[in-house]
Amino acid sequence: KLLSPEKAGAPAGAEQMSAAAHSSELTKLFQHFTDTEDSGTIDNALTLGRMVHAFRQGKVPLADAPAAVVEAADPNSLPDVKKSVDLADFKDVRELVRWAHSLNPTAKAKVKVPVGEEAEQILARVKAYLALPPEVLLAHPGSVEFPGAVPANAPRVEKQVTIDLNLPRWQATGLYAPPGGAVTVAVPAPLRKLGLKLRIGANTDTILKTKGEEDNSLSRFPILSREVELDDARVTAGNPFGGAIYIDVPYGDNGGDFQVPAHGWIIRPFDKLPSPEAKTLSIAGGVEMPWWRAGMTPAAWKEELKKPAPWAELELGMLHTSVPRESAAEIRNPAELAVFWQEVMDAQWKFAGYPGYRHIPMRVSFDRQISAGFMHSGYPIMAHVPEVPEVLDLKKLQTEGSWGMYHEIGHNHQPICITPSGFVESTVNLFTLATLKATIPKKDPLVGHGALSDPKGLLKKRQAGEEDPWINLAVFLPLIDEFGYESLTRTLASYWTEARKDSTAINLSNEDRQDQWVLRFGEAVQKDVSEYFESVHYKVTPTTKKKLSKYEAWKP
Repeated sequence: KLLSPEKAGAPAGAEQMSAAAHSSELTKLFQHFTDTEDSGTIDNALTLGRMVHAFRQGKVPLADAPAAVVEAADPNSLPDVKKSVDLADFKDVRELVRWAHSLNPTAKAKVKVPVGEEAEQILARVKAYLALPPEVLLAHPGSVEFPGAVPANAPRVEKQVTIDLNLPRWQATGLYAPPGGAVTVAVPAPLRKLGLKLRIGANTDTILKTKGEEDNSLSRFPILSREVELDDARVTAGNPFGGAIYIDVPYGDNGGDFQVPAHGWIIRPFDKLPSPEAKTLSIAGGVEMPWWRAGMTPAAWKEELKKPAPWAELELGMLHTSVPRESAAEIRNPAELAVFWQEVMDAQWKFAGYPGYRHIPMRVSFDRQISAGFMHSGYPIMAHVPEVPEVLDLKKLQTEGSWGMYHEIGHNHQPICITPSGFVESTVNLFTLATLKATIPKKDPLVGHGALSDPKGLLKKRQAGEEDPWINLAVFLPLIDEFGYESLTRTLASYWTEARKDSTAINLSNEDRQDQWVLRFGEAVQKDVSEYFESVHYKVTPTTKKKLSKYEAWKP
């Protein structure tokens, strides 16, 4: 009543009232006033007074308050949780939150954690902290530095979001959850039993290892994102670190006409693309997020970049990503960039000989610290924030390409059935090379990496019994020189012809992967390549030798 325009006699309008209705700061203050007493009541009352004054002037509450007033929250003032929740090994929620706030690694102040029991205990606490209910949700102190703060005066909005039930995995909403802010999803009854999930945050890697030889060195909190089942009429959740809001749609009946296990995920070709099945959800409590998608004009994109979230969503053909907003603002022509990445995705699909259509986009997320390597494959592909130009710098992509990004996308296309033991980091680079050839046809793909400067020398090492990813890759380079990339595509396509009829046809042992490749490649080029592959220490069975003996023998 105090805050209503009628009682205040002031120009506070619908937008301000809506912002207040979904303000986690106001909610926490009101709950504190009604449920608890402590020595900070006077300070809180002064803060409330400033809010009321702002309403009477038609302003957003706390818009001009120092960041500390908005973001700093005292765990000691949190109420007891009135339902059963996991508190790890703490006696109450206040202890758990105080502990979590004290764990605040940064790029400049890393935290070392030994593997073993200590890491296991910390991981259990971290998971309990991230799963706390919204009534005790506070922004983590480290959220300001990464993934970033949301301006205090950014309006919290309520938005109708359309999703496609026939398009599996993350679907962007154009909304971003403020750190510590509660987000409420109104879920229509027909959607509550479909396995939909609310995802807050695109950074999926858990960077705290409990096993291994090296201790952990953390430059950010161990886990930054969370998912919640959308199985009730209203689902309210949040994330102490905030993050982009997605609806995660399960595969259901949209798993593809057959499946190919790859090293990064599962390839799912479709003979016919499913028709969209649009449904609407209401999401309240987020702030608007820049979101580029196909068909957006340069003027519209310029307006998008004014939205307050610290990250931007980009749908670059069949490759989706989220990047820091300031990086997105540097893109001169998002439409041209999207065309380029569609060419990359098409090049890898076509090189693999996959039939039909790709339906499910791949995704890249950028993080301060990831769980493994320089980048790694999966859904999403993970890379470090300094590598954002590997996706956004169109001029460089058109002249040099991106070995690292093509490599990780390659892992997501790389069939397990063609990859013998020791070749995971080798056959993947067939996809890298094919992508460079397709997107920069005038450039020799081998100059894309210095390790390939002497392919003949690498091949001799393989024939001498040496192994490493580059030496193993050299096995295939004479095949490309003699028969072209198309010969590899024909070989790959032969697997999928059989897999469509019988999925076990591509469930191969390590030795079978070698023997099957020799047989299929020889038949694709109509040459007896068995002696060559034996010279590079591939296992070739007598049956395969007999089948290929009808062809002319070939050696480079």
